[in-house]
Amino acid sequence: SSSGKDPAYFIMRKAIGMAPFHLNQVKMYKAEVYIKGGGKIDKIPKMLKRQIKVTTELGQLPLIRAEEPKLLQILINIIKNAFEAMEETAPESRRLAIATAFQPGEPGQVVCRIKDAGCGFKPEDREKLFTFGYSTKRTGSGFGLHSCANYIIANQGTITANSEGLGQGAEFVILNVNTRQDRR
Repeated sequence: SSSGKDPAYFIMRKAIGMAPFHLNQVKMYKAEVYIKGGGKIDKIPKMLKRQIKVTTELGQLPLIRAEEPKLLQILINIIKNAFEAMEETAPESRRLAIATAFQPGEPGQVVCRIKDAGCGFKPEDREKLFTFGYSTKRTGSGFGLHSCANYIIANQGTITANSEGLGQGAEFVILNVNTRQDRR
């Protein structure tokens, strides 16, 4: 933006500002509300300027148990990383796909996939991506994905990263088992 602040910071602050006062309460949330909001991200001026084509494939999801601001922070962080990964990608090839699904079973799982057509990463970077202080970005702090993984794991979920290699894009897969179906 013209003020020099990161656009993702603005988006996150606005989203958190719209949340109720009891932000740190763990409650049941409709995960699809946040994902569908992400589907409108292609309407944000910065995304139009970056010429990123955003597609969504959203399944019916149960309620998930989460802290609202942390859930927002995770989604924003991964989407922001995807945008940054596509900076060197030709404008006509910039794609971001967001998909959700519910996998029934014992326990049932909400699956969120965020896939970009960006710079990707080397196979040896895969396990290090969630390590504190590790970043593949020139100016990265190595804190974003680390904090995302910590929160997801602390809430009985998983996060994985996949890439076919440099220049091949990346996909982040979040599994959340903390759904209403699991409450007995």
